[in-house]
Amino acid sequence: MPRRAKHQLVANTQNSKQEAPARQTSARTPATRYAKGVARHGEILETAKRLFGERGFRGTALREIAAECGIAHSTLLHYFPTKQSLLMAVLAERDERARSESERLERLDDILDFTRRIATTQGTDPGMIELTTKMMAEATDPDHPAHDFYKTRSAQLVENLARLLEHAKQRGFLREGVDPKGASQGFFALRDGAQLQWLLDPTSIDVPELLVWYQRSLFTEDND
Repeated sequence: MPRRAKHQLVANTQNSKQEAPARQTSARTPATRYAKGVARHGEILETAKRLFGERGFRGTALREIAAECGIAHSTLLHYFPTKQSLLMAVLAERDERARSESERLERLDDILDFTRRIATTQGTDPGMIELTTKMMAEATDPDHPAHDFYKTRSAQLVENLARLLEHAKQRGFLREGVDPKGASQGFFALRDGAQLQWLLDPTSIDVPELLVWYQRSLFTEDND
């Protein structure tokens, strides 16, 4: 074999040996990147939820959320292109946590406490409540970009609470004749209307107490 060809064969063999580890490393990269992406997504949601609660939706900028997370503004936009999309993700994540928690409740006192927290999940931030109330009203238009989100979210909230009330009914907590699905629909209709009144005059109504009163009217007095 000519010397030149022999040297080329040796070089190709050495290069292939050196490239093998690199290919193995790159094969693990997608999984690593995915895990980092999931973790960053969760961090952004937690940070947004905290800042929205502290400063209100209007008082919080996406750049501030990015800075709190230690990432570039452009990186945050890769996950959430608008502040509205980030808010909807926060709401969806919060609803899923509430659904999971409701499935573990056994005692009536726990159910009532859970109800109170449902009423106060948006805190006492008029900016946040005003925003979500207006967005829901606007989203009744089928052509609105958030229409499907709010339609699905509303149905899921009613379904989740109805499931919890059915759970209570099986344990003899509900008064005779109370329909879990109808009671759940009434709860959220009352909440939405009460929040609207609260926006007009925060001193005129105590939303959590009103909703707990409504819930108590559904249950029997003997719940031990």
